[in-house]
Amino acid sequence: MSTLFLDNPASEACLLVPEKIHAHLFLTLQNEPQSRQFLARFMPLSFEQEEVWLSKANSTNTDAVFVVAQKPSLTPVGSMGLHKIDWKNRRATTGAAILEKYCGQGIGSHAKMLLLSWAFLELGLNKVESRVIAFNGRSKRYSEKCGYVEVGRLKNHHFRNGTYYDEILMEVHAKEWKKLWRKFQKNGFSKPV
Repeated sequence: MSTLFLDNPASEACLLVPEKIHAHLFLTLQNEPQSRQFLARFMPLSFEQEEVWLSKANSTNTDAVFVVAQKPSLTPVGSMGLHKIDWKNRRATTGAAILEKYCGQGIGSHAKMLLLSWAFLELGLNKVESRVIAFNGRSKRYSEKCGYVEVGRLKNHHFRNGTYYDEILMEVHAKEWKKLWRKFQKNGFSKPV
């Protein structure tokens, strides 16, 4: 049985604490070509390597990794986390991956809102950053839906399939995000916010 960590009645997703049973999910997200193209990691991983990584996940105070689960079945569909938490400056970076067959259903947006609620309302962070490879339009759109804005670009930063792509730098601040959160708590993203 998975341990529920973050949930909200308006959300179509929840965040679970990763356990050994989720090693296959994380392995698939790292090795699946559709997901891997958007990740910094590109070398193949074995099940044993993923198990070792999973056993150390959440063992520091600078990274928090979760399983994204679809409600109400709690089907694991992806991963999401806060990384490089900078407690002095009250900021962190997010990372996420959703299995291809679950993309475009709003699950990632709902999960990201839950993660941001934890970051801003419980941890007291002021800013959360995200980086998106320019050809990953889905990630950019769902980030914007959750309150992120583009603040810059690193030109020709990623090499994929014979072409260089920019990396888009995005961020969301607690003050602006809290307005969006109040609306989300009432009706999720099912109605215009």
